[in-house]
Amino acid sequence: MAVNPLQKIYTPEHILNASFDRPNQTLGVEQVLYNQLSGNLVRGTSFAAGAFALNDLVEAGSITYIGMEDAEGTYVIEQLNNASGLVVRYATILNNPTVTTYADAWAARATTLVYNVYSTAF
Repeated sequence: MAVNPLQKIYTPEHILNASFDRPNQTLGVEQVLYNQLSGNLVRGTSFAAGAFALNDLVEAGSITYIGMEDAEGTYVIEQLNNASGLVVRYATILNNPTVTTYADAWAARATTLVYNVYSTAF
């Protein structure tokens, strides 16, 4: 019976040897995370674990809009309403499926964008 060449290459011993970081004397294994907003797998770095960078911030009366985006272009628009105590709501592609880009989301922030609580928006 013929042996698949990949079976020889990807044995547990080979994988462990290939992932060993000799200078630091440790395994160099990386975690992979699922980004549920974009639907992609990303490297499990502290940046990938949910770091959104600030793009824009605008105050309009008692409402403040904070526009953020991750490295993949996935957006979060945060709405802070101080009219009667602080109320925080979020707009993402999950609760705005027709708004697919940060630019479109930011342009619609005060008009048609839908904001929800964290558990609904994420």
